[in-house]
Amino acid sequence: MKQNGNSSKAALRNLPHAKQLERLASYSTCGFEGCTCQAWKSGSSAPSKDCSSCNHAIQYHLDKIMSMATSQREKMLDMTVDIELLYSFYHRATGTPTPTKLPIRPSI
Repeated sequence: MKQNGNSSKAALRNLPHAKQLERLASYSTCGFEGCTCQAWKSGSSAPSKDCSSCNHAIQYHLDKIMSMATSQREKMLDMTVDIELLYSFYHRATGTPTPTKLPIRPSI
């Protein structure tokens, strides 16, 4: 399990910076005043940087993340892998199908 987690973390760290930010934005609430969107969601059509839930630009979901130190962002990336692996292992152990998205999203 540790090897799988470490390789997944390394793969995530090797993604282009923009892709890493997209991954973190998918766990981050929208910072637009009055918006209650809990996580940035990519549109299914042409690549768009607008959230398919709230229609605000991805930048509103990245405000808090961009104010973090690089070391904090790297820890957040590692935690996303840990959470996703735990979720996957739980569903594999219980025999329930694993959805493509987590039903409960920890907010940044």
